[in-house]
Amino acid sequence: MKKIVCITLFSFSAALFCLLISFIMGEVFYNIDNGVLFYQIDLLPFFKNFNVKDIGFFCLIFSTIFVITYLRYKDYFND
Repeated sequence: MKKIVCITLFSFSAALFCLLISFIMGEVFYNIDNGVLFYQIDLLPFFKNFNVKDIGFFCLIFSTIFVITYLRYKDYFND
């Protein structure tokens, strides 16, 4: 049970990190033409405007990381 909880927490944090990085890169590439610098990007919309597409992307990344990590953990550690 502890293994599942640890893998779930790792997958959750990795998926959230991927979602944050994709948001930052999207804002950077969108604002290159507008002359907005990297440190001027507002991160508040990332937390306020969470829509269905973001939830779907999060679930896709979370489940992919969870399955891969679980299978690799199972290969290395036979409990």
